[in-house]
Amino acid sequence: MSKEDKQTEQALPVVALTIEQFMGIISARLRPGKVTILQGGNASGKTSVIRAIEAVLVGGADTPERIRKGARKAAITVELADKTLVQWRQTPAGQYLDVSRDEFKRDSPRTWLSELIGSTLSFNPIEFFTAKPARQREMLLSAIPVEVTGGHLQHWFGDDFGLDTDRHGLEVLADVEQLAYAARRDANALVKQLQGREETLADTVPDDFDADHWRGVDVSALNARVREAGQAEQRQADLEAQLERNHLRAQSLEEKRRALMAQLAEVEQAQAATAEEQKVLETQLADIQVPDVSDVEAALGEYTEAQKTLAAYDNLADIRSQLKTAAEDARRWNLIVEGARTKPVELLSQAEAPIEGLEVTADDILVGGLPIRNLSSSEQLMFAIRVARMLQKQFPIICIDGAELLDAEHFAILMAEAEADDYQYVITRVASNENEETGEPEPLPLEVIVDGQAQPLTDDDDGE
Repeated sequence: MSKEDKQTEQALPVVALTIEQFMGIISARLRPGKVTILQGGNASGKTSVIRAIEAVLVGGADTPERIRKGARKAAITVELADKTLVQWRQTPAGQYLDVSRDEFKRDSPRTWLSELIGSTLSFNPIEFFTAKPARQREMLLSAIPVEVTGGHLQHWFGDDFGLDTDRHGLEVLADVEQLAYAARRDANALVKQLQGREETLADTVPDDFDADHWRGVDVSALNARVREAGQAEQRQADLEAQLERNHLRAQSLEEKRRALMAQLAEVEQAQAATAEEQKVLETQLADIQVPDVSDVEAALGEYTEAQKTLAAYDNLADIRSQLKTAAEDARRWNLIVEGARTKPVELLSQAEAPIEGLEVTADDILVGGLPIRNLSSSEQLMFAIRVARMLQKQFPIICIDGAELLDAEHFAILMAEAEADDYQYVITRVASNENEETGEPEPLPLEVIVDGQAQPLTDDDDGE
């Protein structure tokens, strides 16, 4: 089937475009085909045509700067395949939109267009293809809206984690994954630490250790018996010392007796008294019985050792309780990490433009589990075109600004894809000739090529 036959068979979304006093264009009339290429030098009006299509079909900033300098208003008309006319104009007071067919004007024209077209017409596969990974991720998120609320997080994970959900849903889920990953790491570290402490303490507690018995031991009675024994020993020592002193005194008195015979009667009386006291002391000493407390001392020693073991026993029980809690936390956070990683795939599959195998993480874009940066440049370009198609499925027109960024090989890939699918393409490309005298590039005026054929452009443009 020839290009002409295919175009006749296919109803193109946009069949005519008229632009007046918009950006760098004074006046232009164009009948886009399956593939329309706008090429020329910088400031020749290429991008103005793209921006005109976007202004009419998806709206945009309400700014007087879109009116060409020196003009009072800008106006654009787009004719759709079903003869619907979309008329847009911008004045310093604001922008205005009418949608009509066979003299019938639609109410709420912007709402009608949004339902017909969607809001992703400005997704440029070449900009995506040439962007750095962070910018690619940002573009993809803005093109595929996904909402995740605090209620969703509560339902999925049992907690909203205090996160700000007024952002793209995949970014919220990426935050959940990072938070849960860190919490799981900490919980696993605590589990490992407690397991080590449990093993160490378990070696210090005998298997048959009776904790309840040692908790109930009354150590005060044992200590009282030990104190009594100590008091008896002290009394015994005191009496022995006193007995020794008396013995020395008796010796001294005996010497005095021999030396002081004149005072014999007095000395003998004192000696008799001392002898009597000696007998009393000997009787008292003989009456003292020091109790045997070796069994009590042994019991106290056993109690002291048991108290050390009891502390280890209680510490072990506390660590095992902490270990159980930490293990449960680690399992919970692991489930949340897994959920936060799988939920984006589920949400993307439910989005307006699902892309099979697509996953947007906190740092990257994955397709089938592989980062797109690992694809060859040709595969990355094909992915970008695929994304544009999926996003623009309900109104199949794709605007591509800046095709000069592609080398000859990749431009050929783009053209082959554009000619083979069921989408309408409007592509801009910088073109220039080399000045024969200076050798410097010389910009060309705007040229329109529709399905391989040059098409006259009625215009007086003076730049983008």
